[in-house]
Amino acid sequence: MSYAVTNDHKQAFRENSIVKLSGVIEQGLLDEIGEYFDWSIANPGPIAAGKNAGEDIFFVDYNRDMWRQAGNFSRLPDISAELAANPNSWDIASFDVKPGDVVVLYPPCLHAGGRTDEALRERRNLYDVSAYGTDIAVV
Repeated sequence: MSYAVTNDHKQAFRENSIVKLSGVIEQGLLDEIGEYFDWSIANPGPIAAGKNAGEDIFFVDYNRDMWRQAGNFSRLPDISAELAANPNSWDIASFDVKPGDVVVLYPPCLHAGGRTDEALRERRNLYDVSAYGTDIAVV
């Protein structure tokens, strides 16, 4: 598999701190990642809590205490309520994504997955990779 990040991608990331890369992950790898995801739900590790049936499982973020120790951060505002009152109160970036697309964003960006409700009939999985270090750069 080969994917080329274009100068337009790099510029969009520099300007917006977020960019969508379409079709980065091929179907074979998506299938393999899906198998790993299913296995992880069926075999929850020590940071998982809740039912292992998949519906109510969640993961405990042990890094949260380290994050709190790093600084005295204030609570986040209720962005959903502010957007309901004024749709222009926050700059929101969103993309139509399909399996195989990758969204790259600057780590301090507030981010969330799309809304879910009864109309969402498909299972939606998210694979999150965080990369940090002094040697990571957009070139």
